[in-house]
Amino acid sequence: MTYDSWQGAIADIKKRTRPVTDKQKKLAASAGIKLPEKLPQLVAAARLQVALSDELGFSKPEPIHYVQEEIIADLAKQGLKAAPKPQDRREAEAWITHLRLINRLRAHERLRLGAGDIVGVTGSAGSFVATVSSIGDTGRIHFKGGNGGAAWPDQVILKCRRDDDGPKALKLKAQADNIAAHRARVDSWSASKHYELKEFEVTQSLSTENIEQLREVVEGATDERPIQHFIESCPQVLTAILGGNTRFLLSRRPLAGKYVPDFLISDTDSAGIRWLLVELETPNSSVTMSTRNDLDDNARKGVSQIKEWREWLQNNLGMARRSRRDDGLGLIDIRPKSEGLVLIGRRSRLNSNSAAIRNAIREDSAIRVHTYDWLIEQLVGSLKFSGPPALSPFVIQPPREKPPSWMDEAF
Repeated sequence: MTYDSWQGAIADIKKRTRPVTDKQKKLAASAGIKLPEKLPQLVAAARLQVALSDELGFSKPEPIHYVQEEIIADLAKQGLKAAPKPQDRREAEAWITHLRLINRLRAHERLRLGAGDIVGVTGSAGSFVATVSSIGDTGRIHFKGGNGGAAWPDQVILKCRRDDDGPKALKLKAQADNIAAHRARVDSWSASKHYELKEFEVTQSLSTENIEQLREVVEGATDERPIQHFIESCPQVLTAILGGNTRFLLSRRPLAGKYVPDFLISDTDSAGIRWLLVELETPNSSVTMSTRNDLDDNARKGVSQIKEWREWLQNNLGMARRSRRDDGLGLIDIRPKSEGLVLIGRRSRLNSNSAAIRNAIREDSAIRVHTYDWLIEQLVGSLKFSGPPALSPFVIQPPREKPPSWMDEAF
């Protein structure tokens, strides 16, 4: 059971930390033992299990473990004493549970947390801020983003309330939102996620005419702008390099006004949605330097921009993934380390060191640097390929530990 606020949680804790019940007393009398009036009901239950172990089929009592003794001693330092002293291992465990519940009760009464409040957390995983999503009946605080994000109340401090809209609070909320986004699982797809991106879905099929039009635009272009405009009017010529059945294309969508990627394209499969960050550069580029093993200025700029987008996503992932209805960017389940693609230059302009340099960048940074001729050839191959999309060598497959050999030859 979980609750939106501390009141529900402590009500459950109070029930579990009550003194021995009348039913327990009656059962104890039939077992030939007496339970002290102020003995916690959890401890009383442990004593009854020992007293009735033969009748109930429980194991015989064991001596208190030294670890339990250490825990009880630490709790005593916090003013939480096990009195009377536990008689065996089962009773010691009951005392530890009871005293910890009392400690959580006190912490919740002090914090008075509710869903949406921001807390600071200190534990074995380090220190971070988190947004409260719910509180369990044992007092455990669950955080937005799920996937195991939680802490006990004695591990947290209140940073700001849900309705606090001051500058410091807004900064804390953004920070907590970003941490939650990094923790959230993004390995599934749903109708609601599809709806969020519906207006960007590419439903048109690629045709031979589309490819020939792209070829004509590339051959006549002196910079990337006409190519950008053509892809915007015919998005299937870019999304066709992805293999998923459902594909999306977002053109020049600002990342909160700081960066403007040329294209963000994505497809879906059984692992959820996959994004590809695409930067267009001039076709009038040799891609690499002829005098040294390095990218030329245009290619270097394209790679650098994708790295900057990734850094922005890393620091603002909550905003990026959040629905546009909630003032986010609506980039559903985007990953900060999404693959990158720089389209630049023509094959006839390439220097002899081009393949080695670009392969190294792809292996080190998961950024592909390809010519526009590569794009056209992939589209032609994709159109002619008659097998399952997942097996097509002409689409960008999900990342593998080692790229397949055909990729080394497809520049």
